[in-house]
Amino acid sequence: MESIEKDLLLKDIYERIREIRRELKLKDVDFEILDVEVVYQKGETLLNLYVLSRSDKSTVIGPGGWVVGRLREYLRDRFPGDLKILVDTYIDRVIMRRREERALSL
Repeated sequence: MESIEKDLLLKDIYERIREIRRELKLKDVDFEILDVEVVYQKGETLLNLYVLSRSDKSTVIGPGGWVVGRLREYLRDRFPGDLKILVDTYIDRVIMRRREERALSL
């Protein structure tokens, strides 16, 4: 994904999450998405959102998954196949990649 496309996607996701939270009458809180990754595999699209902290993760997911669920409905026509959204902290991403690297080096 090109940098410009990624920046536009991130901006759109930020705006939509804020709008969804307002519609659900949830508190307007600051959150930070550090990276977005789009993975196409086996007829589905995985949209991985990497946030700064666990509280940011909670903000993006929302109570009962309502926020991320509505975000998925909003974005699903932009990507081929079935869209799945994963929200994780950036540090968890780094840890997972290091574990994968270690496992592959054995």
